[in-house]
Amino acid sequence: MIQSRHNLSQPLFTHQEYEDFLSPYAQRSADSKGRRYREMPHPFRNPYQRDRDRIIHCRAFRRLEHKAQVLVYQPGDHYRTRLTHTLEVSQIARSMARTLRIHEDLVEAIALAHDLGHSPFGHAGENILHQLMNNEGGFEHNLHSLRIVDYLENSYPQFRGLNLTYEVRHGLVKHRKSEAIPSWVLEEYDVDCMPILEAQIVDLSDEIAYVCHDLEDGLTYGYLHFEDVSSFDLLLRAEPSFIRIKDKPSKKVLIYHQIRALIDLLVRDAVETTIKELSIHSIRSIHDVVSRGSPLVILSKDLRQEFDEFRQYLYDHFYKHEKLEERIKEAEQVIQGLFVYFVKHPNQLPKNFRNETRTQPVRRVICDYIAGMTDRYAIEEHRRRGL
Repeated sequence: MIQSRHNLSQPLFTHQEYEDFLSPYAQRSADSKGRRYREMPHPFRNPYQRDRDRIIHCRAFRRLEHKAQVLVYQPGDHYRTRLTHTLEVSQIARSMARTLRIHEDLVEAIALAHDLGHSPFGHAGENILHQLMNNEGGFEHNLHSLRIVDYLENSYPQFRGLNLTYEVRHGLVKHRKSEAIPSWVLEEYDVDCMPILEAQIVDLSDEIAYVCHDLEDGLTYGYLHFEDVSSFDLLLRAEPSFIRIKDKPSKKVLIYHQIRALIDLLVRDAVETTIKELSIHSIRSIHDVVSRGSPLVILSKDLRQEFDEFRQYLYDHFYKHEKLEERIKEAEQVIQGLFVYFVKHPNQLPKNFRNETRTQPVRRVICDYIAGMTDRYAIEEHRRRGL
């Protein structure tokens, strides 16, 4: 019998060994502000690994599979959903984190949770829910992600929510001016300081992922045309090389490799620029990171300008495409119809949501219910109610 050289009663790679490898400005689990409800440590998973696993196993995460990214009511199996987008953000963010020696488990947890709060039908659903809730605090998907992990997920007998660490929950706030943040967030989270690097990495990875992959979906499904976008400076920089290919690649292959080259360009630039920023500003600790007046995980100046110009093009020619606008109007009618119906008939809410109305405002409970729906469930519910 072959005997292992390792003592299997001991971890092969301990938490401490991993965190000793991290950069001095990385967040360490030993320095975490902890959880709302105290729990015993796990024997071989650090706190951020446990957060990641709780997110993956929660119901809100599974529902992302059937929530639209951009394309609403789109036939086919290959366009992006909120789930595939989330996984793509996680992949990009983990690549950057490992290269920069930032806490990869924490980055992954924030990335996997960052879109849990999205309503059905993408930003169209978010916008109409915000209008319907305008007099009751509005609706914003980042803050709703926080509400989900803090309160709406209800799978543990000892507490509400997922009881995630402060750092993951703080990473979901998406720092903005404090006047735009509700009091229940301000009471617990410092939104005036810069986010830790792990959260900054997820924010930039989110931008890179959705621009690149929305471009791919727009080209694949005919909303955009390769001839129109290929002359942009951003895409010219990222033009893939086919020197060793004898035959001209098909349109599908060309699009795929253009997107691959674009992601690679943006991630390389982000890593190189961030390393320069850390050096220029003599960043030596987390305190140095959060006390900065601006983010450190950024694109270079020229590339950021080209990136923003191209993102504006996507907004004007893809997100505002007339065919998508028609479908967005249909989606808004579905959500508005459901909202008005349940305001008039709150007794028709599912039992668990009816119970919530004892302690929560009725319209907020209705908003929570609709926001949690998948696209197809919202459509089915709208039809079932005869709306």
